[in-house]
Amino acid sequence: MHASDDARIAFGVDAGEDATSHTEAFAARCEVLSHVIERLEWSEHRVEWSTLTGSLSCSDQDVQTLSEVNDDPDSILDDIVCIQRVPVTREDLLIAALPNGYFEADWDIFQNHALARHLRDRFSYRLFGMGASWLGFQREDLLADADVLALIGDLQTVYGSLESADAWAALGDVLRRRTTLFLGYTEDFGV
Repeated sequence: MHASDDARIAFGVDAGEDATSHTEAFAARCEVLSHVIERLEWSEHRVEWSTLTGSLSCSDQDVQTLSEVNDDPDSILDDIVCIQRVPVTREDLLIAALPNGYFEADWDIFQNHALARHLRDRFSYRLFGMGASWLGFQREDLLADADVLALIGDLQTVYGSLESADAWAALGDVLRRRTTLFLGYTEDFGV
């Protein structure tokens, strides 16, 4: 199921398909962006952090991949990287520019938005990028050791795989020396 077909954000028309100029196409995309932001913020559709627990199937390999990707973020980049500037008032709303690409077993746009808000509010991470399976976050400075442990605990809660102690410890070690955080949001993102 692609998110753009989700009834919670369905727009009803293909934005910009009939546009005859770049200005019209841009205006149509901005209209869709505003619509999706409204849906993300609308309390009826808003997803809370606590509902993420157990909502994404995660294996020991996925946890190991979290550690590896955070240690070497370039490993998840494709040969071609697209950059899109999005006119939003908060970084967590960047996600509204890419509402499609989710399948049934993946976290959807509302769940990813809950993750982005939680990481912003609790750990001062700002969403800066999104790929086919990964979300990228950045903070101004390194996490304090107590915050690293709290973040690992939060990630264990939503990803599960508590028995992957070595991989979680390795991720903690990486987070002590990086200001970025990359998290998978699709089924089998570690494969």
